[in-house]
Amino acid sequence: MLSSVAQIGNYIIKNEGKDLNNPLSILVENPNVKGNYKDILKITFDYNTMNYLGVNIDEFDKSKILKLMYKAGAPNGADFSPTSKITESEKTLKKKIIKAVSETINHKNCKESNLLKKLEKSLKDNEDKILSDIIDKKGKDGTILTITFKDGENEYFVGDIEEFRNYFIYKATMDYYYIKTGKITSRSSGVCSICNKENEVYGLFRKFGFYSVDKIGNVSGFNPNEAWKTFPICLKCALAVEEGKKYLDENLRDRFYGTEFYMIPKVLFEGDLERVLERYKELSSKENKINGKYSKEEKRLFSVLKNNDIYCYTTFMFFNEGNDFKVLQMIEDVLPSRFSILYKAMEKTENIPLFKNYKVNVNLKKLNKNQRDYFVSIFKNSEDLEELRFLLGYIKEFVDNDNEIFLKLINSIFSNEKIDYHYIINQFISKIRREFKNSESISLSTYKSFMIIYFLINTNLLNIDLKPRGDIILEKSSYDYSEIDKFFEDYEEFFNSEDKKAVFLTGVLVNKLLNLQAHKRQSKPFLAKLQGLKLDKSKVENIFKEASQKLMEYGQEDGINYYSPLKKEIALKYINSGSNWNLSNNEISYIFSLGMSLSSVFDNLKNNKNNEGEKNE
Repeated sequence: MLSSVAQIGNYIIKNEGKDLNNPLSILVENPNVKGNYKDILKITFDYNTMNYLGVNIDEFDKSKILKLMYKAGAPNGADFSPTSKITESEKTLKKKIIKAVSETINHKNCKESNLLKKLEKSLKDNEDKILSDIIDKKGKDGTILTITFKDGENEYFVGDIEEFRNYFIYKATMDYYYIKTGKITSRSSGVCSICNKENEVYGLFRKFGFYSVDKIGNVSGFNPNEAWKTFPICLKCALAVEEGKKYLDENLRDRFYGTEFYMIPKVLFEGDLERVLERYKELSSKENKINGKYSKEEKRLFSVLKNNDIYCYTTFMFFNEGNDFKVLQMIEDVLPSRFSILYKAMEKTENIPLFKNYKVNVNLKKLNKNQRDYFVSIFKNSEDLEELRFLLGYIKEFVDNDNEIFLKLINSIFSNEKIDYHYIINQFISKIRREFKNSESISLSTYKSFMIIYFLINTNLLNIDLKPRGDIILEKSSYDYSEIDKFFEDYEEFFNSEDKKAVFLTGVLVNKLLNLQAHKRQSKPFLAKLQGLKLDKSKVENIFKEASQKLMEYGQEDGINYYSPLKKEIALKYINSGSNWNLSNNEISYIFSLGMSLSSVFDNLKNNKNNEGEKNE
């Protein structure tokens, strides 16, 4: 993966006229990389006398990046030069700016610098006045704080001062081979793991935090000083990775359902890299995303990445960047052909009539903004909340928003690794049971879960024998009771056994009974019979018997034989299913809840009677 980042870095270095022999042009960071630090406050001194002249306001633009010479240091320490982002004005001045000057003076090559000594003294002598001026001049937006020097009409930034430049390069590259804690030094002559050339190599390059040398077993021979044997990298390749990471941060970094990630392309032919980067950059632009995020936009992402006109691998690195950079999940070398399979599976799943015709009755005006945005985003017809989209984010909802599990499942999907069917079913029914217990509607969750199952069937990812069919076009969204077998034929990928059909239809019948009770009694007392959706074979059979009995009682009251065709069909399915079912209890519970939610699919279309029954003669 690092070779891919270095490939990008070398392209940028060459394209922007930078020089690997001038590390400073590569090591500096853009303090306004996310666009939220547009103001600069300059603590200005007379270059010759070091008298304090005041704090001046300036605007950030990219031409100032090298002059500002910013690079973030440790959270509680100074940055690499006296240029920092303001968090708290007093803390930034004291702990970042003044401390950076003091650290530079203590460097062996800067101890005799009169300029730095005078600057340090003037900073400390005027600290209160400087702080007051900063507070007075700072606006509400993100602000960069730096030092400048006036010499007549000329103004010099920290990047123009030789002492600051030399210390910056020393401190930035020292991290490649030295850790102060434990006094670990790891560098030697060797072969670079990226360019495969003999050179001085370093062993502590941790730009992406792949390993920690202070833990036994993470480096060769258990000796941290020999970490260079595990991952040797030369200075030029380290700088190329630095530049590549900066490009990723500015162009190919985003969030996916709450987790930051890099999208890293790798081409076989370097001549293709420019076209690939332009394509990826356009893909990641905020103008081409909903709310500026890839979340809920994975289908469009796949539609671009599936293009096979350029032979290109894509790696996804999901990470957390707090005090330390931590890789949460790597999905490496995904080919366009895989994205093509995923895209086609999403299309096929979304075009299934069950999902295409699904609609929720929600008053958006009564919801808060986040709730409204969510409902609008999951339906193609956002005005009528109809036509359910398929989103990978649904999976996260069913694993209790556990990010680690979610990312592992995404890895399996992207990498074509089998997913445990029973694990998925267990997660589905757990969420549905919670909603049922809280008297919430389970409809949307069951539809989403069934959509996930069909996506996994269509990608052939489940570890059981549920195989996708060819591109069969399904058109029906409602079925007469005489067409129940037609329904099971249309959805035979999932309903591949008589026991599944019996349980599903029992759920259908029960929901129709509940609707009848709500109409007749304004309550649903039969809900108490469902035992919190913790069902097994015996319980679901009893539920069918009790539901049939209750419908018979209502039928005697009303002179109507309620749902007679449906009851007969269910009884037949139970007979055909035999006594030895191959369904787990959670599977039974899930399929029953699926039947409840999909009950509206079955209507007495021929008679079109609201009571869907037959009159007793």
